[in-house]
Amino acid sequence: MRNFIILICIALSCALLNAQSSKKGSPAEVLIYKNQKKINVYSSYNKNKIVNYLINDTINEDYFVIEILKSKNNRYQINATSIIHSGIKGWIDLRNIGINTRQRDFKLHLYEQPNYNAKYIVVNEEVDNRIVRVTAISTDWLKITWIDNKDYWLPPKYQCCNPYTTCN
Repeated sequence: MRNFIILICIALSCALLNAQSSKKGSPAEVLIYKNQKKINVYSSYNKNKIVNYLINDTINEDYFVIEILKSKNNRYQINATSIIHSGIKGWIDLRNIGINTRQRDFKLHLYEQPNYNAKYIVVNEEVDNRIVRVTAISTDWLKITWIDNKDYWLPPKYQCCNPYTTCN
């Protein structure tokens, strides 16, 4: 019962944070791209001293939500939280970052540039909550590699940083 209450609290917190992240200038919130893979957390963007690690633990259903604070040299300064762990801070490599897509009326809008005035494509999507790799971050817009192996910008309203729900 306690774990269920904790799950509900995290789901509500992420939903509130996601609603706030649509404000321009808010930091992005992302997920770990792969499950059951240990992600090193470094002390600095330019040092290889490992200070901690993150892992999406599918056995214990413990998944991280990662707030991006800043970036430098393909590393991102983060603050990571899960049900069991909180306040894990440091730097992680870009290649480890992913995000779940969140459709609106079974559609996703994927943009060529990180703004709503840019050209975009509409993807009719039957699958909700598809995890995709993040290749770049511009404030709260995430550049993703889509299933056609092309990169597009995913706006905040089509992102789901909650590993437990579909954010709908």
